[in-house]
Amino acid sequence: MRIRLLSTLVACLMVLAAHVAHADDITITKEALQKQLGKADVVVVDVRTGKDWGASEHKISKAVRVPQENVATLTKKHKKETTFVFYCA
Repeated sequence: MRIRLLSTLVACLMVLAAHVAHADDITITKEALQKQLGKADVVVVDVRTGKDWGASEHKISKAVRVPQENVATLTKKHKKETTFVFYCA
C-alpha cells in the first residue's frame, strides 16, 4: 500500500513540476527574433528530430541543429552571457 501511495505521489509531483517548468518559458515573436539574428551573443537552436527537420520547408538560417538530448552541451561551447533561442516547429 505504501509503495502504491508513494508512486502516486511521485507521479503527481512530476506532472506539477512539468507544468511549473513551462510556466517560466519565455516566448519571442518572429519579428523580435529577426532583430536578434546575426548578433554574436544570440544562438538559435533547432531541436527538431531528424525526420521533422528534413521534412520541413521552413528553417531559420544560421540556426544550430542540436538533438534535444544534447542541448546541455551548448553551455560548454558558448559564453555565459549567450542568449539561446530554441525552436521546434
